[in-house]
Amino acid sequence: MKNLKIVFVFIFVVLFSLIALFLHYDKESQIKKNVDEQLAIQKLHLNEILEDYKQEAIDTSSIIATDKKVLEIFSQVKNASKERQQTLRKELYDYLNPLYQVMRGDGASQFHFVLPNSVSFLRFHNREFYDDNLSSFRDSYNLANSVDSDNIGYEIGRFGGSFRNVFTLYKDDEYLCAFEISYLPSSLQESLFYINKLHSDFLINKKVYEKIAAKIKENKNPYLSSKENSNFLISSSNMIKSKKILDSYSSILKDNAKLIKKSMNALESFAVYGKADGKDALVTFLPIKSFKGDKGDSYLVSYGSSSSYISQVLRNYYIKLIASFFASLLIVYLIYLSILHQDRIKKEKERFQLAIDGSNDGIWDWNILENSTYFSSHWKKMLGYSEDEIGGNFSELKGRIHPKDRERFSKDLLNHLSRNSDVFECEYRVKHKDGRWIWILGRGKAHFNSENMAARMVGFHTDITQKKEYENNQQQIIEQLKLASNAKQSFLACMSHEIRTPMNAILGYMQILKMREDDPKKLKMYGVIDTSGKSLLKIINDILDYSKIDSGNIDLESKEFNILSLFNEIVT
Repeated sequence: MKNLKIVFVFIFVVLFSLIALFLHYDKESQIKKNVDEQLAIQKLHLNEILEDYKQEAIDTSSIIATDKKVLEIFSQVKNASKERQQTLRKELYDYLNPLYQVMRGDGASQFHFVLPNSVSFLRFHNREFYDDNLSSFRDSYNLANSVDSDNIGYEIGRFGGSFRNVFTLYKDDEYLCAFEISYLPSSLQESLFYINKLHSDFLINKKVYEKIAAKIKENKNPYLSSKENSNFLISSSNMIKSKKILDSYSSILKDNAKLIKKSMNALESFAVYGKADGKDALVTFLPIKSFKGDKGDSYLVSYGSSSSYISQVLRNYYIKLIASFFASLLIVYLIYLSILHQDRIKKEKERFQLAIDGSNDGIWDWNILENSTYFSSHWKKMLGYSEDEIGGNFSELKGRIHPKDRERFSKDLLNHLSRNSDVFECEYRVKHKDGRWIWILGRGKAHFNSENMAARMVGFHTDITQKKEYENNQQQIIEQLKLASNAKQSFLACMSHEIRTPMNAILGYMQILKMREDDPKKLKMYGVIDTSGKSLLKIINDILDYSKIDSGNIDLESKEFNILSLFNEIVT
């Protein structure tokens, strides 16, 4: 029994583990589907914003490319002295500054003109800083100046990265300069927050995140130093809020550090989820394409509450997991009980068989609806047959009953099947294989179905042949005793009758003698003889009464008597 319990504990563990594994994969599949949908939505928003930036920059570049004033200024810059360039620079700034202010209102952060030799001519966002050579770190300008082509995309510069739109400016097929209209990641972050209310961080280098993740894993302050933060751009207006967000989401980042590192190394779009401030939350990672068209090293990391769908999936997962635990436990327990029940039934059958074998009784089990019957081996042996000599039909019993007993057997059986008796019990003779008749005491009880019809009946056969022979012998002895008793009674009746005949004569003549005698002494002797004779007659009558007692015909009489005479007779 102890080993059986261990086996079923093992079965339960295996069953529940398989169900839990299935539920886990189902949960991950549903969450992945929703996460992919969330990523697709954020990609769509990101691309829409970048496309708006690009279109706005293209529209603005079209205005500049056809503006005669701008073309005239740059036509003079090429051969102008430093003093003249300074004048032209101020003239250009005053002329285009209103346009720059409009662009700033639409999110543009940088408006920059660069000469063909990659030297800065005018930064509208920082007009005091110019004449620096950009060739060592601005490939977009180098490319524009070398092949005279526009370049649009994300690029990392000396102090960070921007979404740059670099255009070339011509006059009469003469290349004059390149200019850029750029948007900082902070502007992108603010636009995304406006659309989907998600806070985000912009990583211009995925390795920066590895430093942050390492600090989180070591439970250190995750904020980068000012030197490290040069490549970790956060909108200044959201700096404090972003630090709080990073604190809230640090556990998710820590728990998924390996996955994040692996996915970022592959430059994939992905998302991780977990608990942030007690709520289900999602962190998405979107790679940013560079102006060269490749994926680059930059990532947009967005933090926010997960969709209600993920929360529902997680709730359903835990509900199913708990339900599966109890369901598995119940199933295994029911199977365990079933096996125990089968074991008990087997033992009960063995005990029942031992009891039957010990009682020397035969068993028959009659399925009334199917008209099939089971006869135990001892039942067949009782009639002198082996196991395979008797079939499984009730006629095997009924056909072997003595013709004179069949009617009584059928009547008692039908009486029980009609529910007129609690049990079936009948004595009848059955033919043995060797041809002799043996007496059987048949007992049984029927089972009735829901329709009140007899569906099954189980019975026992007991061989009472010896009992019947003994009863027959006893009956013969009783008959003989009755004959002897009747002979005795007949003798006593006959004898008493014969004795009364002479006694009547004696008493009658004694009365005559008493009437004729006058001698007192003789009368006294005659009286004694008369009294004694009467007493003897009473004894004879009592003998007749004894015969009546034996036959149950005695009658009591109530008579008056003289007690004085009785005493005198006793004394005499």
